[in-house]
Amino acid sequence: MYTIKEIADLAGVTTRTLRYYDQIGLIKPLEIGENGYRYYDHGKLLQLQQIMFFRELDLPLKEIQYILSRPDFQLLPALENHRKALQKQINRIKKLLETVENTILSLEGEINMSEKNLFNGFDESQYEEEARELWGDTPQYKESIRKWSSYSNDQKEDIKKEGGEITLRMVTEDPNASPDDPEVQAAVGDYYAY
Repeated sequence: MYTIKEIADLAGVTTRTLRYYDQIGLIKPLEIGENGYRYYDHGKLLQLQQIMFFRELDLPLKEIQYILSRPDFQLLPALENHRKALQKQINRIKKLLETVENTILSLEGEINMSEKNLFNGFDESQYEEEARELWGDTPQYKESIRKWSSYSNDQKEDIKKEGGEITLRMVTEDPNASPDDPEVQAAVGDYYAY
């Protein structure tokens, strides 16, 4: 058996977080002692681990609660799914890291990097979800999605390339230029129009 302090220390969370999870019914202690202390067993540790894995995947607590409370929830398949999702994140982060490293080498003159490769590793679907959260299903949002979906992959690549070129103008034309420099402002204006 573990006290709330022990399980908090093991998991790297606060006791306040655990009390909140108890309050909303996400993870209840196995028992509460006469002294009011909350006690957890190994099964509760695994349940907390699941909660933390789902949080790593940016799931809201209500959704996690729904998943964990389903009668068909099984720990082993859930862990397999976590492994797959985390592996995808690792692969994406590796691509992004490679893009950063190549961009640095390109800016230092060590390699020639194509404009297309400036955006290796970015996943446009993450921006779609962010836009939906920010603006909801407004007519402008729907029109933007419709328009972007109508482009061919080549057109999308050209649009990304143009954005990359403008971004490079803003940051590499003159590293000592101030934000109000006319060339920087021209690039900012072009980016705004873009």
